Amino acid sequence: MRIQIVGCIVLAAGLTLNGASLSQDGQNNENKSRVAIENNEVVVEGTVRLGQFVNVVAPFVKQTLIMKRDVLAKLESTNVVFSQPMHIPAAKANEFFEYVLFEHDFVIQSGTSAALPSLIVDLKGPDRLSIRAHATYINEAQIEQKSGRMGYHFTVVTLHNTSAREVSASLRPFFPDNQIETVTNIGNANSLLVFAFSQNLNALAKLIHEIDKAAAEPPPALPKNAGVGEAAKFLKTAGDRIESLEKQVADLKQQLQKAQSK
Repeated sequence: MRIQIVGCIVLAAGLTLNGASLSQDGQNNENKSRVAIENNEVVVEGTVRLGQFVNVVAPFVKQTLIMKRDVLAKLESTNVVFSQPMHIPAAKANEFFEYVLFEHDFVIQSGTSAALPSLIVDLKGPDRLSIRAHATYINEAQIEQKSGRMGYHFTVVTLHNTSAREVSASLRPFFPDNQIETVTNIGNANSLLVFAFSQNLNALAKLIHEIDKAAAEPPPALPKNAGVGEAAKFLKTAGDRIESLEKQVADLKQQLQKAQSK
């Protein structure tokens, strides 16, 4: 299959993309919508084709990208609508670039070395499963740092107070698509192997640690001969703990459902 290289190519004046005339800064002369680099910022407004967005922004964020022909066609036919003009500073441009792609079902799969270009993969396309084979390992200290990006990673979370096998079984219902994002126990080690996109990985790691922390605390016990007031306080404390965990699980489920709907 033919591979189209973009990202390292600056659009020439008058290039036609799906029939729309684009100026060198990526302005669409039909409706005045545009994506451009101005004053060291990414500037976008109106309705912009995703292919146009990639061609203009990728060189600015120093991303050299390749893509297959079906991905290129989908990028060129996908419109991104900005309800108001946005000015993204250079320091946030890479994060913004990855976010826009991810929200339209595309991810950037890094090359096997820094010298090689990255591949744009369609999350609904035939190459989606290749993402897992190219996941990068990060340790737990890096999870929070990476959570603002849209990368795909795996990590190992060690449990100290509860069974990794039981936690894995409890979380499994939240992963109906077990080909991309998964939580599995590692053999006889009391650890979990977690594959997920950055934001979900961060949420999962925090939830797993909360579950492990809760297991270390002795279960609250109602004293014998407790009065009505003491019993009410006991029930409220237990209820608050359950409500807190339920909220974390609900938030995580919502994030996972959003990612898996792509």
